[in-house]
Amino acid sequence: MTEKEPKEQKQQNQEKEPKEQKQEKEPKEQKQEKQQNQEKEPKEQKQEKQQNQEKEPKEQKQEKQQKQEKEPKEQKEIKQQKQEKQQNQEKEQKSKHYKKEVEEDSLLRIASTDIPGRLTIYSGLTRIKGISWAFSNAICKTLGIDKNRKIHTLKEEEIKKILEFAKNPNLPQWLLNRRRDIETGTDKHFISIDLDLTKEFDIRRMKKTKSYKGVRHAAGLPVRGQRTRAHFRKGRAVGVSRAKVKPGKSK
Repeated sequence: MTEKEPKEQKQQNQEKEPKEQKQEKEPKEQKQEKQQNQEKEPKEQKQEKQQNQEKEPKEQKQEKQQKQEKEPKEQKEIKQQKQEKQQNQEKEQKSKHYKKEVEEDSLLRIASTDIPGRLTIYSGLTRIKGISWAFSNAICKTLGIDKNRKIHTLKEEEIKKILEFAKNPNLPQWLLNRRRDIETGTDKHFISIDLDLTKEFDIRRMKKTKSYKGVRHAAGLPVRGQRTRAHFRKGRAVGVSRAKVKPGKSK
């Protein structure tokens, strides 16, 4: 009984062998045959594949061309109109931007003075001689003009109104620069050239009457009581100057 038992066990073990081992035991010939079959694929199939791949893009291009040709003319016109509108809008924006730059860099002439266009009305009017910040603010309020506007936006009518108001203002006395005029006795206000002329005429009158102020003006010295020990020395000789002695003839 002992001799039979090992034989039976061997048979059982052989039956229980896994399928993987059987596959490994396959002869190498079968593998070689598979490789050969794969290599023996006809070249015709490869050529057909290449031809099909080349035909596909050509067919797609033809289809696109046909679709484009079939599009109605109305759609094309609509597209053209949209493109033209966009181009016109871009041109308008560029022209507006250019105009703003030109207007800001431009000069506006009011009362024989050039005012840069980038300034506001409130600060631009102070460039005119005879118009202070308080007077400029009063002009804007009485005429109803926005003082924060740029001065290059003023129209000719508004400029005329400003000049007329500056020459004949309905403002309190302390804002005017010519109170109780010597000739008329009324309160006046002068700007630009008129202010310079009245100043010259006043100095001439004082020189003619030889008043203290007139004499000081004629001498080129300060008029309002300033000290002249350290200042107002420009253009004058300082110290003692002696004449050069000529060498005498030797006896």
